Amino acid sequence: MFCLCSYSGYNAVTTPDGRTRAGCWAHVRREFFRALEPAPVEAGVAMDWIARLYDVEHRAAEKDIVGTPTHLAMRRIESKPHVDAFFAWVAEHLEANPPKSPLGKAMRYAQKQEVALRQFLDDARVALDNNTAERALKPVAIGRKNFLFAGKDEGAENLAKLQTIVATCQKHGVNPQAYLQDVLVRINTHPASRIAELLPWAWTAAV
Repeated sequence: MFCLCSYSGYNAVTTPDGRTRAGCWAHVRREFFRALEPAPVEAGVAMDWIARLYDVEHRAAEKDIVGTPTHLAMRRIESKPHVDAFFAWVAEHLEANPPKSPLGKAMRYAQKQEVALRQFLDDARVALDNNTAERALKPVAIGRKNFLFAGKDEGAENLAKLQTIVATCQKHGVNPQAYLQDVLVRINTHPASRIAELLPWAWTAAV
């Protein structure tokens, strides 16, 4: 599963092969945050529901159960009632807010993404938002003018693969430079049947 926002550019990687799009609650919260000034009470109610979801996730992290069956059970017992109440509130107040108003836009955005936003209730591996992925992509966005001069499509693809490796290492607390220095030396002689041992989350430096 992927935890992504509604950007249609992601369709190419989320729709084939039975993959499921998972929604990003941080994007939903951002929409209601924009509606705070013109509709502080209503937007505040929505943000309070979303804050309750994050409270569940924070407590799961404190208990070190993130991604486990216990975490999933916690989500279904504690988070699901908040999600149900949130979408019931959206449905109840939707028609009273014009589509082009900040609050109306936020409500319609949330309603349109409801199926995707509920995915985290069925799989503990799905994060509540895709902030981690966006932080990993930030260096690409910052350096995109330089990346225009990758030379050719193959060079750009290789650069994207390298950035993916670096971001994955960072996600798992692995020094990317140490990882690449070790793996690039070992990969030619490492048994293909054990290639998974060289993935960032399973890697151990050679003695």
